[in-house]
Amino acid sequence: MNTEKPLLGKHAFITGGSGGIGQAIAEALARDGAAITLTARNAEALQASQSALQKTQ
Repeated sequence: MNTEKPLLGKHAFITGGSGGIGQAIAEALARDGAAITLTARNAEALQASQSALQKTQ
């Protein structure tokens, strides 16, 4: 098991990923190595969240 990235090889599906708790969870899981799928109602906010998340990885 990779102790730096304990979720490497895992996948998380996150609803409400464009802000708040959903975005924070996505960032935390991405830092731990998980592949992330985000969904949200606001496409522009989701795009911004995706860009921020790519910088985290």
